[in-house]
Amino acid sequence: MLSSRPHTVIGVMPPSWKFPIEDEHIDYALPLQYFGMQMLNRRGAHFLSVVGRLKPGVSVQKAEAETTAIVSRLSKQYPDTNMNLIGCAVVTLHSDVVGNVRPALIVMLGAVALVLLIACANVANLLLARAASRRREIAIRTALGASRALVIRQLLCESLLLAVLGGAAGLLLAWWGVDLLGAAGPQGLPHLGQIKVNTTVAAFTFVLAIGSTLLFGLIPALQVSRPAVNESLQQGAKGSTGGIHGNRLRAFLVVSQVSLSLLLLAGAGLLIKSFLNLRATNPGFDPVRLMTLQINLPRVR
Repeated sequence: MLSSRPHTVIGVMPPSWKFPIEDEHIDYALPLQYFGMQMLNRRGAHFLSVVGRLKPGVSVQKAEAETTAIVSRLSKQYPDTNMNLIGCAVVTLHSDVVGNVRPALIVMLGAVALVLLIACANVANLLLARAASRRREIAIRTALGASRALVIRQLLCESLLLAVLGGAAGLLLAWWGVDLLGAAGPQGLPHLGQIKVNTTVAAFTFVLAIGSTLLFGLIPALQVSRPAVNESLQQGAKGSTGGIHGNRLRAFLVVSQVSLSLLLLAGAGLLIKSFLNLRATNPGFDPVRLMTLQINLPRVR
């Protein structure tokens, strides 16, 4: 019984099903006939949206052109109710769900990429400094017959261990952060309640961690494994910190970290300034102790 009227249940969706457009929880869905034939024959009701599947080979532009032609034909056939309709917008379901949030998500993704680059440059600098302190050890191994490939493989294995530990720590923080985001996150973010840490996220995290390690861990490995045994032994005896090339590379990494950090801080400062300006905007009324709500009462009441 719904609103004192009997209804027949024709299907039950699985608990994991979510309506693709609205993010709110839906208890049940009713056909449009429930509101009476007057609603079906009411041509002035232009608030309905249609979700459909395109045929294979039909583009969004072609579908929009065909629906616009239908709207134009209806405008001529029913001028009283359809005269002001000039077209029909056809967009992908992904674009409709994301909507205006897409630019903000792209900016957030860029900020995360900058943080990742800063962290990778920092780790590469630390690995380079550690490898420079082991030049004498590596030179002795090379003199005893170790190949350059074997030395590089050893250094990369040490870097991969750091990547695995860092990826595991990142997954733990992400698992905790998802709950925090769901509790304190912005309400306008689409499908916020469906964000979770699953096997796909874990696989992506470890692939990204291993890829970053191979890219930035290979730099100090190639630098310290150069075939210059005599020079490395002499520099190691004098307490060298890596030679001219190593010092230049470390200086370049430091400059890169500082530059990326300044870029990230400048963007964050502008974002905070825009947020403060929005909060200081006068809405034209006193919003203190005011709330807005929407209630849909059954027709029988």
